[in-house]
Amino acid sequence: MYDLFKTTVEKSGVKLNTNLLVAYMDVVRRYNAATKSLSDEQVLDEYDIVSDIIDQKLNAGQDKAKYYKQKDKVVMLLTGLVTVDCDFIENKLGPKLKEKPDDTGLAKKIMGLSLAGNCSETLIFLDAAKIVMVDEPDFGIAKVIGIRSAANGDFEAAIDYFNQAVDLAPDNSKKADVYYEMASQFSKKGQKSNSRKYAREALSADPSMSKAYTLIGNLYMSSFDDCKQLKSKVDDRAIYLIAYDMYQKAGNTRGMKSAEAQFPSISEMFELDLKEGQSITVGCWINQSTTLRRRPE
Repeated sequence: MYDLFKTTVEKSGVKLNTNLLVAYMDVVRRYNAATKSLSDEQVLDEYDIVSDIIDQKLNAGQDKAKYYKQKDKVVMLLTGLVTVDCDFIENKLGPKLKEKPDDTGLAKKIMGLSLAGNCSETLIFLDAAKIVMVDEPDFGIAKVIGIRSAANGDFEAAIDYFNQAVDLAPDNSKKADVYYEMASQFSKKGQKSNSRKYAREALSADPSMSKAYTLIGNLYMSSFDDCKQLKSKVDDRAIYLIAYDMYQKAGNTRGMKSAEAQFPSISEMFELDLKEGQSITVGCWINQSTTLRRRPE
């Protein structure tokens, strides 16, 4: 049966029914279970043949949902034949990718197997994703590369791929997700102004993204030491008023309570002849106005 299927697949190629391709991988699995005659490399070659044919069907614009499902089945059968872990991908497929750095098909296989084997944090996955991105730009791939690049400390590459993801985003919600990720990355780098900029971009794309308001509130809350001038406690503590405003927009009651506890006191306001409800401006990098309030006594 193995020989029969192998001959049929080789002769029919893309004309073969996809269900038979899945059946072929199952025959490979059964054959190897009975004979133990196939090496990991041979099994991978069989997988490559089947996967390549399915990819051709996908590229032809046929029933993509169906073929993606079949690809998943083929990957599951492969994992029953060999141990598809990070070492396998790195040692078996990594050298092949280095030999053929423009092989998009191989790169896509590495991506698929990496995801199946929980190896998406490896460098080989990142290299493969970048190759695929060149020939087949995709929102999800660009976003993943951005996240992985940031985790690896390559901030410049991360921002580049995040920007590509924004351009490829299928809707405003996805676009907002990327902007928020960019805001988070700038926050981790301590670039608060840039972080706020992209949090605002996220809100512009999706006004319901409450966590973007929380992120801005956190930026303000952590800026007291950066912005204090030690001339007026009211002026210095006004930063917490601005933070409260952001938490309130987010519906973040915990953040609101934390900010409110740092409001100016009534005595501090009295000393400066200031009253609740009047406008007060926070300078520094924040440069915004808010309403003066006192902390609960």
